[in-house]
Amino acid sequence: MLQIFKKDELAAIRLLAFIAYVSAMAMSWNLWFSVRNFPMISLFEGLPIPNSGIDILLIGTFISLFLLFIVKPKWNIGFPIILIYTYWALLDQNRLQHFFFEIIFVVFALSLFKNNTNAAKKCLLWIFIGTYFWSGIHKCNDLFFEKWLNGLNKRIPFIPY
Repeated sequence: MLQIFKKDELAAIRLLAFIAYVSAMAMSWNLWFSVRNFPMISLFEGLPIPNSGIDILLIGTFISLFLLFIVKPKWNIGFPIILIYTYWALLDQNRLQHFFFEIIFVVFALSLFKNNTNAAKKCLLWIFIGTYFWSGIHKCNDLFFEKWLNGLNKRIPFIPY
């Protein structure tokens, strides 16, 4: 395993992306199962909702492919990872947290630029800059917090004023 890091300087980034994704996934374990008490917010009506067995199969496939992607960053391994996450995000918009889709963009960039380390590094830099820039720039609006709190009060009645 140590030889991989010496030969491929992006292998450490792939390993860290895997650890970050699986750690966040483990902390929100119930979010990744379709049968749960917390409501799912699907992007489109009529998407097939998997049962627990299919959920476990998808999670196992996702983690296995991601582990393989650390060692072999090929497009035919990275693309199914992206597809599974896209399906999960379409099923439930709660899975569109910035750290999840950011890591999927990392998988995309590392698959696309696997032979060009400099291009991959630049792409990763733009992914992180872009995510945090755009997630923070909307808060410059004076009415953001007022509207946000108003929306929260309507949707979640138990939040104290």
